[in-house]
Amino acid sequence: MARHRLALTQSWRFGQAIADEANVWLGVVGSGVRVVGNPSASSVLSKLAHPDAVLCRSNAATIDEVLAAHATGTKVHLEGDGTEMLALARAAQRMQDGQPAEHPELAAFPDWAAVQAYAENDPNGTDLAVAVRMIDGYGAGTVIEAIEGTVPAADAQLVVSTAHKSKGLEWAKIRIADDFRQPRDPKTGELLPIPKDMAMLGYVAVTRGREVLDTGGLSWVHGHLDALGQSASGCAVVTTPPIGPGSEPQAKPAGDEEPDGVAAQVGELLGRLDELSREAIGPLLELGADSIAVARLERSLAESREALAAVASATETTATMAADIVGVLHQALGRAGPISATKEAAPLRVGPRRPPSSRG
Repeated sequence: MARHRLALTQSWRFGQAIADEANVWLGVVGSGVRVVGNPSASSVLSKLAHPDAVLCRSNAATIDEVLAAHATGTKVHLEGDGTEMLALARAAQRMQDGQPAEHPELAAFPDWAAVQAYAENDPNGTDLAVAVRMIDGYGAGTVIEAIEGTVPAADAQLVVSTAHKSKGLEWAKIRIADDFRQPRDPKTGELLPIPKDMAMLGYVAVTRGREVLDTGGLSWVHGHLDALGQSASGCAVVTTPPIGPGSEPQAKPAGDEEPDGVAAQVGELLGRLDELSREAIGPLLELGADSIAVARLERSLAESREALAAVASATETTATMAADIVGVLHQALGRAGPISATKEAAPLRVGPRRPPSSRG
């Protein structure tokens, strides 16, 4: 039976408690990387009444949190300064007053009612729909006041951010907002598998804190995985054996002999692609890489793997057919038994081809 190993990456930001939670999300992503917490850092998972930062999934939820902070007199900073939302809310207010939008995304609409209809009914308006519902729900004036009432980060008692904009940032104590919804079928209400992009965002969110993590709106992940019959054992750390002077080479299990020719070369390339895919995800997200770009990288690696596997399969099939043909010809001519074309085939060369030489 093949043994699965997990590559480890050390985090110096937080302790093992937060690392364990991060590893659950890495497990959902399907990454072979696991995070090891800083042994000298003390981190806990606990409810927080007064966090340093609140991380939300949507811009609308950030406005909720900003308004709640204003209501308690808390000096709040909105990460990214809310410039996009502020511009859209001001444009909405102008349109509602019968004035031109003066906003590039709304310039084609004659009035706010047309914007609402487009956002509600046109499949291409889904991105705008969230902002429109937020403005309609609070009122353009309230959104404007909420954003204009925020303070610079250096003066803030609380930072509010989307998880996406929090990449590369960190705070001592963070709370996850409640707008990270469990994936459910909209008709039946049944639980659905967690999408990879949500899992990546979950990993980013829970790894922004150093000391205390209030999982809040992402605390459902353990029960969700249990209900789907999926283990949350992503938090388990599987260590790799030592490699270097004095380490003993591992004996190969019976039946694990190395294949020859095409299979060996392509197998080695596939192994390298798998290793890259496993080891890249965690560190890239830890460094604040865009989750969509990381997902695209994974898809590209998977497509490359499929293409290589197809080449190997087709090449081996061709070699086998050639061997059969040679054998039939030899038998028909009354010569010696079939010759193996597989053994005599030239090894497959995978890599950039030499460009044709130019002739002067």
